[in-house]
Order: sequence, then structure tokens, then C-alpha cells
Amino acid sequence: MESRHGAFRVDVTETSTERSVKVSTIPTSQQVSKGSGKIKAKYTGGRWVIDIEFDESSSSPSPSY
Repeated sequence: MESRHGAFRVDVTETSTERSVKVSTIPTSQQVSKGSGKIKAKYTGGRWVIDIEFDESSSSPSPSY
């Protein structure tokens, strides 16, 4: 996910008793552009829900005839 501080990878590991979240930076050489997108986060029911929407139409080539 993009931010003003570069790209990050978020790994969430969840078991029945605990949840661990690991955030690691991604080197520029390994970044993959997904086009433009939106990230929405909301806090509901005691947990964060994060929605990531990508605008697929902007990142995929459109056929021309």
C-alpha cells in the first residue's frame, strides 16, 4: 500500500487466541504499481476493518479497435 513514506507490506497472522500484524517496508526495486486506489479504514466492533479498492480500469490496458 502506498503512503507518503513509501510502500509497505502488511502481514496479518491470526490464530484463535491472538493476532499479530507485521508491517515491513518494501524496497523500491520490489514495488509493484497497482494503479490508483483508495484505502478506507474504520473501527467497528473493537477491531479495525481496512478496505482497499483498486481502480482496475486505470492500471489495465484498454483494447483499441
